[in-house]
Amino acid sequence: MSRPIQYIQSRVQVGCHADLPFGMALPLLGLRLPDRTLSADESAHLERTLRSLYADFVAKVASSRHIAPDSVEVMAQVRVWSGQRAVQIGLADRIGGLEAAIALAKEKIGLSAAAAVELMKHPRPKLFSPALLRSRLLGLAAQPTPELDYLQFRLQQWVAFVAGSRPPRSTERTPMSKEARALYADMGATPVINALGPRTLLGGSSPHPDIIAAMELAGRYYVDMDAFLASTGRIVADLLGAEAALITPGCAAALVLGTAACATGTDPEKMARLPDATGMPNQ
Repeated sequence: MSRPIQYIQSRVQVGCHADLPFGMALPLLGLRLPDRTLSADESAHLERTLRSLYADFVAKVASSRHIAPDSVEVMAQVRVWSGQRAVQIGLADRIGGLEAAIALAKEKIGLSAAAAVELMKHPRPKLFSPALLRSRLLGLAAQPTPELDYLQFRLQQWVAFVAGSRPPRSTERTPMSKEARALYADMGATPVINALGPRTLLGGSSPHPDIIAAMELAGRYYVDMDAFLASTGRIVADLLGAEAALITPGCAAALVLGTAACATGTDPEKMARLPDATGMPNQ
């Protein structure tokens, strides 16, 4: 005999938006079934975010290609251009593959064309990934379905909603100076060309000049860090539409502090006892 299996999902939620990234996971697909649709306020925030991302995209294209934003807007609007046509209208300089990209990267950072370089792939490939079996076990690549397309769309909605708004910034980069090369050489390190984007393994991100200027100015003075983190957290939370936020020096620190918060809650005595977590939640 067999009997039906009942699936019940429960959670503890703090904040009206905390449940957005969660839902029942679909095995091997990397997707989650949404628990609910977006509220009116969340939909409005999502629309503002998407419009901000689109404006950011147009501004970056206009800045890097030296084209008026209005002209970029005319060429954009969800159009797809072939490589040859993109060169003709000024969206690309030339058509080339990996070797051409490496040669251009060498030129931009001041390396000779004959200089030897090592290609590093990040993230490093794992010995085994379930993604290798998706197309054969489930036929996803050959047989896309409206249901999976819809789930992927909902996942992208969540990502866009969580991402928040970012101001346009220039994509210009300057070649590495001799002083910077000497600094790394003195420490026995070899600089790399980042063709992946912000990654902790590659040193994080390249700060905007406004951020570097603010850091240089703030570094001259002292401040109560507890009060400073509280005030800056309120600013970030307000920008993201979140209940609270805390600025950390990196992803690893954020994970450690988040785990510590789950273990101690708001109990100052437990906070002071860390890393002794005796009697605290550990699962």
